Amino acid sequence: MVRNVILTFAIGLIAGISPFLFMQLLPALLNPSLQMDSPNYLAILLTSVLVGTITSIIFATKFDSKEPQDVFCYALGIPAILIATVSNISTEFKAVNKISEVKENLTSVILNPPQPELIPGEPKVLQPPKASPKGARFGSHAWAEGNSGALRLKRMVIL
Repeated sequence: MVRNVILTFAIGLIAGISPFLFMQLLPALLNPSLQMDSPNYLAILLTSVLVGTITSIIFATKFDSKEPQDVFCYALGIPAILIATVSNISTEFKAVNKISEVKENLTSVILNPPQPELIPGEPKVLQPPKASPKGARFGSHAWAEGNSGALRLKRMVIL
């Protein structure tokens, strides 16, 4: 049993460290001239120990019936689950922050409405255009005139 615990822990440790080291190495492999920041080895190591421990808890009793490569493949899923959990939490946190920010902005707009902009001068009164001679097919303007609440189109723009 102790042998199974140690083997499953070692498999989980390797499966836990692999994705994070690969994420650190991939940019350097794709672009060797890239200046890389040093990874946080302590965080990677702690995550690997956590994955190794979880793997031992889950698979130590079943290690005799499972192949080591099966245990490794299952253990690779543990970091994915952990990352998805953390990503979901951060997404929820961002959404809640955005909602509260929008509420604060709306509250400030309601409590302190913006003052309307006053444009100096008098408004211009527009006169309807003069009727075009009969037979003219193309007009350059359209004029609508009110008729008891409804608009009636006098002349239409045809281009």
